[in-house]
Amino acid sequence: MLKNVTDDGSGKLTIGSYQNFTGAALDLTGQITDSDGNTYAITALGGSAFHGCGTLTTVALPESLTSIETYAFYSCSDLATVDFSRCTNLTIIDMYAFSNCTSLAAVDLSGCTNLSSIGQCTFTSCDDLTSMTLPNSLTGIGDEAFYGCSNLDELVLLSKNPPTLGEDALLAVSQDFRIIVPEENAEAYKTAEGWKDVAGSVHGLTYQLEVTPPNGSLEIFRGGEPPRGQIPRR
Repeated sequence: MLKNVTDDGSGKLTIGSYQNFTGAALDLTGQITDSDGNTYAITALGGSAFHGCGTLTTVALPESLTSIETYAFYSCSDLATVDFSRCTNLTIIDMYAFSNCTSLAAVDLSGCTNLSSIGQCTFTSCDDLTSMTLPNSLTGIGDEAFYGCSNLDELVLLSKNPPTLGEDALLAVSQDFRIIVPEENAEAYKTAEGWKDVAGSVHGLTYQLEVTPPNGSLEIFRGGEPPRGQIPRR
């Protein structure tokens, strides 16, 4: 059961701090109805809403969500999967929101088509994070946003215009780190402020088809330009 929930008077809910959730799966996508039959939509996860919920492993977020505020899931050490696929109204993920979520493995924000900002230290020290996909609506990445994500080896950006990149946002990531951007905008990324410091990691998004005889199976690989004689990994 959720607590510290506030209603703005128009049926929009903010989930307040320190829910002390003790389950493994958190599904916020269903309709919320009170005893009088009034329905509500969760629009914000407030500061420290699920801070330190150590048993939490999966989260599904609702379409109505517009903001994830500071420290919302900070130090949820077992959190491995967050489903953002419905979050078409999400505009901001604020600072430290998922910092120190050491089991978080992959994040796909491509469906968050109104997301404009990822705050300072949002994903800092997510040790198991290997891949991150950012939407074409993104305009800014905060300082140290991915600092210390030591296994992060692929960052996919769908935006044609390079978002502003905060200081040390990509410091201490994987040695095999690659930044995948739209092919036609690769040079713009390589010369943009902040991004030019990691220009060697920037690759244009390409597709390679391989038909393997004799059964004619078709495989599609996505990625930047591979080393000579190799096929892109994804």
